[in-house]
Amino acid sequence: PVVVEAESGTLGTSLTIATDAGGVTYITTTENSAVNPTPPRTATYEVTFPAAGSYALYVRILVGPVGGNDDSFYVSNGFNTTTSWAAPYNTSTGGATAPGAGVPTGGTAGQNVWKWVRLTALPGAGGGTGPSAWVVPEGGLTRTFAWGSREDGLLFDKFAFGPLGFCYTVGDLDAARAPTI
Repeated sequence: PVVVEAESGTLGTSLTIATDAGGVTYITTTENSAVNPTPPRTATYEVTFPAAGSYALYVRILVGPVGGNDDSFYVSNGFNTTTSWAAPYNTSTGGATAPGAGVPTGGTAGQNVWKWVRLTALPGAGGGTGPSAWVVPEGGLTRTFAWGSREDGLLFDKFAFGPLGFCYTVGDLDAARAPTI
């Protein structure tokens, strides 16, 4: 997978960087808002892929103690846009934490834990948000990815893009290694 540290992007003025007691550096927002992201609530990343193709998006997050009020955010509707957004994504109950667990679009990891969540729908299983595939064309291996904040109890550690036809475990994404599923 191509793994991107959340704090490595260009952050809007309402996004802040912090480090938790376990040493995880993350970003979050200082502004709660239920409308489409504005530039202060948007982060962008220049991501260079090893090859053209279709990719799935994963995110490593921690949902805060208020559950449904700490779990939503926006992703762009594809690369190279900061004005077209997929609906906010509810992540309070989903995700996976165990190293050998596959990373689903749903899941049972809950809140107050660092977890990986697959945002791109699983073929035949549904779920997800954003594009059905993040397409990287030949001759255009560097793409701009954006996400927008919505709630201040949601912490972002990493994003990862993996080839669409594969599934990753938590351990695969943590180690940035090839999928073992």
